Amino acid sequence: MAERSSSGGGIGCLVLIVIVVALAIEGYSSLDSGGWIPHSEDSVITAQESWLVGESKDCTSVPLDGSTAAAEHKESGYALSSINCDNGPAHQIEIKFFGLENQPNVGGVLWRCTRNQAGFTCKQTGTWPKSYQRY
Repeated sequence: MAERSSSGGGIGCLVLIVIVVALAIEGYSSLDSGGWIPHSEDSVITAQESWLVGESKDCTSVPLDGSTAAAEHKESGYALSSINCDNGPAHQIEIKFFGLENQPNVGGVLWRCTRNQAGFTCKQTGTWPKSYQRY
């Protein structure tokens, strides 16, 4: 009796696994860039004491430059380090973000942040270019 080789089936299975993994990675990346994947980060946020639970505010952040990012052990363009929402004091707190963590090619990031019972949730609403000076 002749033996049959199953190496062709093994290669086909391996190719299928590689394709499925590639599609899963691309799908995750698309969901993340679309703001569907949350990132909980310990960040600084400015918040007045009068900010009510359930209230939302428009906020901004500026991605870290190379030297600041290195000092904070983050990637250049890290956009979740500090969020400016109002003229209140800065608070270090865990924030749930829906948006991109690293945005090295923009000058700033726009967020819509909501105060929750236990913290804040911020959803990215846009960006401004590096060439734009925001005052």
